[in-house]
Amino acid sequence: MVASIALAALLASNAASPSTARAALQDSPADPMASVKSVIDQTFVVFKDKQIAAADREQKLRAIAETRFDFQEMARSAVAGWPG
Repeated sequence: MVASIALAALLASNAASPSTARAALQDSPADPMASVKSVIDQTFVVFKDKQIAAADREQKLRAIAETRFDFQEMARSAVAGWPG
């Protein structure tokens, strides 16, 4: 599970659109490892809190992911070569 979270955080750092990435870099440490560690630490806090309802946990995790992922750009990129 830790490896999955770390991989998701790494992908999130690399998958953001240029504008989102610039904004995230302004708010995150200059050190890429520190940036990834920050995201992992944020997710651990949510996972470790047993008092959070499942729906609230999902909402908090999505909010963390949205700071690093540009979902529209990822979707566009994923289907860019798709015939149609």
